[in-house]
Amino acid sequence: MIGMKLRVLLLSAIVAWQLMANSLNVAAQSLPIRKVVLVHGAFVDGSGWKGVYGILVRNGYHVEVVQHSLTSFRADVAATEAVLNRQTGPSVFTS
Repeated sequence: MIGMKLRVLLLSAIVAWQLMANSLNVAAQSLPIRKVVLVHGAFVDGSGWKGVYGILVRNGYHVEVVQHSLTSFRADVAATEAVLNRQTGPSVFTS
């Protein structure tokens, strides 16, 4: 099983890569992306993003973590849509 520090490091790298890739695309539009939505996978909860959340917030990003109820796929989609609908301006979405 992957240790927690390694998991946080890997998740941080994935988010950083996505932010960089998205920033390159948006750079031409000169719209800085400072909002990030993190979504956990099945059978876990949003606390798995705690390390990544802290890193991003310390670097000036507005971060929201979707917390699924894990009761049904429909409820999970609704929770994700609710968070996405609150976003204003460009955002990075990762799961």
